[in-house]
Amino acid sequence: MLEQLVKYAERENLGADPCFESKEVKWAIVLDKDGAFIGVTPLGSPEELRWRGKIFPQAPLTPGSELQSGGKSHFLSEIVETVLCLFPEKEKGTKTLEQMKESIEEKHHYFIGLIKESFQDGVKIFEPIVRFFENSKEIESAQHSLAAYKHLKTTDIITFDVDGECVLEQNDWHSFWRNKREPSKKPDNLKEEKVPCFATGILASPIRTHGKIKGIWGGNPTGTALVANDKDAFQSYTLEKSKNAAVSVEAESRYRAALQSLIKKAVPLGGVQFIYWTQEETDTDPVGWINDPDLLEGGLKRTLQAIHEGGHKPDHDVANTFYGCALNGNGGRIVIRDWWETSLEAVCENVTTWFEDTSIVKNKDGAIAVTPKFYTFLSVLVRKKKGIPQVGDLPKHIPTQVVRAALCGFPLPRAVLDKAIERHIIEVRDGNVRAERMGLVKAYLNRAGGEKMTEGLNKESKNTAYQCGRLFAMFEKIQREALGKVNANVVQKYYGAASSTPGLVMGRLFRTAQHHLGSIDKPRYYQDVIGEITQKIGENFPPSLKLEDQGRFALGYYHQRIG
Repeated sequence: MLEQLVKYAERENLGADPCFESKEVKWAIVLDKDGAFIGVTPLGSPEELRWRGKIFPQAPLTPGSELQSGGKSHFLSEIVETVLCLFPEKEKGTKTLEQMKESIEEKHHYFIGLIKESFQDGVKIFEPIVRFFENSKEIESAQHSLAAYKHLKTTDIITFDVDGECVLEQNDWHSFWRNKREPSKKPDNLKEEKVPCFATGILASPIRTHGKIKGIWGGNPTGTALVANDKDAFQSYTLEKSKNAAVSVEAESRYRAALQSLIKKAVPLGGVQFIYWTQEETDTDPVGWINDPDLLEGGLKRTLQAIHEGGHKPDHDVANTFYGCALNGNGGRIVIRDWWETSLEAVCENVTTWFEDTSIVKNKDGAIAVTPKFYTFLSVLVRKKKGIPQVGDLPKHIPTQVVRAALCGFPLPRAVLDKAIERHIIEVRDGNVRAERMGLVKAYLNRAGGEKMTEGLNKESKNTAYQCGRLFAMFEKIQREALGKVNANVVQKYYGAASSTPGLVMGRLFRTAQHHLGSIDKPRYYQDVIGEITQKIGENFPPSLKLEDQGRFALGYYHQRIG
């Protein structure tokens, strides 16, 4: 995985210099050429949904391990409270107000100290910033102006705009920062023995502490580590810390930049994030198709079908490789839930199969339901709270394995059928039978083997459980025709028992239905259908149904109900 991340970074020109990183900054303090405060300006539009500011591809990087040592800050861009030395009005966490004030002051002076050091080293463009910090009245003006910005928070990242130019977009200070931060030039690193890098195979001195990735769900807000050997339990063969997974400084910068870039466009899967990329650059996006099937309209859908049937070979994708990874955070570390690499052509074929396996009719006319977004398949497996599906309640392995099934053609996990049947039994009592859920049940059963389940009603099915489901749907229709709306209908009373132990209740329901037929003006249709179904079931109803057959019962019920 590290090797492929490094190659992706090289292709996209990410992390080439370990002294810099891509960074999102929301605000800039605007100064004139003499260091006088003019105002604060947003970078981008704060009114936009999920506004994240402006991305600067070459912002100075300070390792998280160094920042955690205390009293340190980033160079040129930091949170507002550090840059302008703003003190909180109430305590946060376990620190007292006095401790928080002391910490902010220390970081503030360190932030100013770095800028003064660079100015003394010859970075003349920072002279206005140095003058600004030497004038207490200008700082007070900046502090008081913040109240005018309703979207500004003291924890937002801020930088400087001097005489119309943002300092993060200039490169006058780059050489200063490289000389200060270059890991290979540090005395400790010069003594390091060179070992093969895990990511590249090249002999190099391993980086001591790997940087962290931001934006990982379940991880730390300040960043989560992919490689961390900071405890004795994580070490072996007398190798200490980073030598347990030796990665060069350059490779670490590359893989971390690649992972950070991919995380920003990750696909959410419940409490898991799914990242993916290809070996060679391409417009083909199979994950985008399952995440939003609307993208498949027109010629693309026909092309996919042709690939699946072997009638078309997209030359530019035949030799391309697809990489996928499901991950989430667990405290300070990233958990890799799944990883695979396969041909992009195979993924395209598997996506077409996924659409076929999950397709289901939606009404008595036989029209096929529109393929839902991937999130919808997960949402039908969970309860709703205030109208919002609690997809995050799913165990992490379920969404991970469902996306693997869609992209790699694997069977669906049994837990999917278990969750689907559980929600179906609960919601069917209120008359809510979701086509998407039935499509997922159909896909599970067809990938598990046995009699192939069809999109619509299959009167010729030889599966007893399927026919029992059809019969139960007829009992529901007969009761409705005979009695109209009742307080507790046959579904509310008996669906759960009928779908798991039909031998206990179906005989009684059969007799009740025969009685209701006497109240219907034209019972012949119902009699014929019941006769046709019971002939296929045989003399006795099965005493119990295993989970897979409960799925077939549900499909039979659904098909007959809308038929």
